[in-house]
Amino acid sequence: MADRVDALSLHGRAPVTWPVRVGAVPPLADRRVERPADRSLAEAIAATDGQAVVLGQVLSGLGGVGKTQIAAALAHQQWTAGRVDLLVWVPVTSRTAITTAYADAHAPVTGIDEPGPATIVRDRPSRS
Repeated sequence: MADRVDALSLHGRAPVTWPVRVGAVPPLADRRVERPADRSLAEAIAATDGQAVVLGQVLSGLGGVGKTQIAAALAHQQWTAGRVDLLVWVPVTSRTAITTAYADAHAPVTGIDEPGPATIVRDRPSRS
């Protein structure tokens, strides 16, 4: 990537060294076979020509059809190739899992390791 920032420090806080990876990307299945959806997703990302600041794609389908494997394969490929500066893997198993993942990404991404809005969101009791 052009104009890549390798380290960032704000207001005397701990410097953030890029790239940053937060969360555990699931391993790929031993006998995983690439599917047309893998190519379509890779082409959609390649079409940005590296100019996208934030790129979002939605994978939908019934449980057990391989959505996580497609996303994990792409995450592994992009990270290994050095095409992303920030990789945050967010498990969408529950509202709590989602807010916790973003809260966990707060300190490594900002260099701020003190309670703040992300911690408040994570620790706030959920509405039932």
